[in-house]
Amino acid sequence: VVGQAVGAGRPDIAALAVRRTLGWSTAFMVALGLSFVAFGPVMATIFGATPEVIALAGVVLQLSALEHPLMSATMILSGALRGAGDTRSPFWVVVWATFLFRFGAVYLFAITLGWGLPGIWIGTAVDWGGRAIMLWVIFRRGAWRAIHARERALLDAEAAGELEMPQAAGG
Repeated sequence: VVGQAVGAGRPDIAALAVRRTLGWSTAFMVALGLSFVAFGPVMATIFGATPEVIALAGVVLQLSALEHPLMSATMILSGALRGAGDTRSPFWVVVWATFLFRFGAVYLFAITLGWGLPGIWIGTAVDWGGRAIMLWVIFRRGAWRAIHARERALLDAEAAGELEMPQAAGG
């Protein structure tokens, strides 16, 4: 949708679509997360027969509720930026967030604080939140709106004979 709207010269429609999609997905993912909080321990019984496994799986399912809306926002914003032609920003967010948030937060919570498996899940939620915030800031800055305009100007200049585009090797 974002790519179509941007291609049609309507970045305002693209931004509206992203905001609405974020709203609907957040509502859905919060509802899903609440079901994990409410029924996590019950759902955990499918993972094992021992009380220790059931208890730990129940905690992990409940903690996963934290990351559902954050994961959804990250995927929507990353896809929106790519759809608008900005493929570099999502790439660099993944690179930086992996080292800053995923490794750092997981190490802090699981190892340094000694929280073990729950600490890994909390660290992962921190990672998804960091990614979502970074992508939201990039999206809000709006540089993605100009990418299509620059590409369109280059194509128009080439079509008018004002610019010679390099040809691919062998072609």
